[in-house]
Amino acid sequence: MQNKRNMKFVFTPFPQNNKGFTFVSLLFGLAILLMVLPCVGIFYQSIDMGNHYQEQAVRLTFQFLADQSEQSVGVRVKGNNLFFESEEGSVISVSQYGGVLRRQVSGEGHEILLRDISDFSLKQLQSGLSITIVMAGGDQYEKKIRYP
Repeated sequence: MQNKRNMKFVFTPFPQNNKGFTFVSLLFGLAILLMVLPCVGIFYQSIDMGNHYQEQAVRLTFQFLADQSEQSVGVRVKGNNLFFESEEGSVISVSQYGGVLRRQVSGEGHEILLRDISDFSLKQLQSGLSITIVMAGGDQYEKKIRYP
């Protein structure tokens, strides 16, 4: 017969480890934390998280003009005014109006494509069009759009 006794509870003994979390280790960790914490603020301030809203707005405007030229039957430049002729016969114009770049369909409406511009210039090329936009802050953006 076996010499084992039946016990009511199952117990797994933990190994005895005298290496515990002491007050000295707590102070050491706190000291390291207090030395590193001010550096985090300095690093956070040095990161440039500039607002790229203006650049994205200009890129979107260029993309819109490129799409409009692809969908149009004809493209004309007269001074600093850009005219697209649609398949339905309407003429879509894009021009500077004060400090905004606006779009009009058949001379009506006032759809603002871009705000805070100081100059909008167009240059006819052999295979397309060069568009230059100067923002009120002095930033200059240029895009060449090809059309058939």
